[in-house]
Amino acid sequence: MIDVGGVRRTDGSRLWLSNVPQKNVAYIDGVEATGMNIIGMTNVPEFAHLGVVTNNSAFGLTRNPWDLSKSTLGSSGGSAAAVAAGSMGR
Repeated sequence: MIDVGGVRRTDGSRLWLSNVPQKNVAYIDGVEATGMNIIGMTNVPEFAHLGVVTNNSAFGLTRNPWDLSKSTLGSSGGSAAAVAAGSMGR
């Protein structure tokens, strides 16, 4: 839910599927200035509204990568799934 120049930002909504900000917000400029790289976006509840379950009209339900029959829940469900997927098999 932060503008990264040239990277699509939907906020989980089909209404914003074609939204591609032209430039970064200052925060991202600062992150990149330290040498860190933005490597992707994660799923959120639509417009971060009612974030009990990470489910939205653009990408659907975020599932637990360790058990696809379960949701990741919470407003940070996409982030949780990304972290869990990277730690599988360790």
